[in-house]
Amino acid sequence: MPNYRCRRVLCLMFFRLLLLAGVNALVLYLVYRPSHPRFSITSASIITLQPTPSAISTAMQFTLRIRNPNNRASVAYDRLAAAYAAHRGQPITPSVPLLPLV
Repeated sequence: MPNYRCRRVLCLMFFRLLLLAGVNALVLYLVYRPSHPRFSITSASIITLQPTPSAISTAMQFTLRIRNPNNRASVAYDRLAAAYAAHRGQPITPSVPLLPLV
């Protein structure tokens, strides 16, 4: 009988620990409400536009606005891969590495 009682106590302790971890996770989720940042382009300008016999060469500048809707937490982007322009799913500019930002 003592072996059965020991197993029961261990199972109850494990269940309580699991329940406590779940409550903590729920409280953290409700406090911080994680959400994805919103990206938008606020301005775009074409600096140069040079037609060539086989293509068009351009130099463009974009201002990207990133808004984090969560006021209680910040997001650090230390390794953003690259940015490129695409039209109908086809890339039209080479990839350019982006600087880290918070």
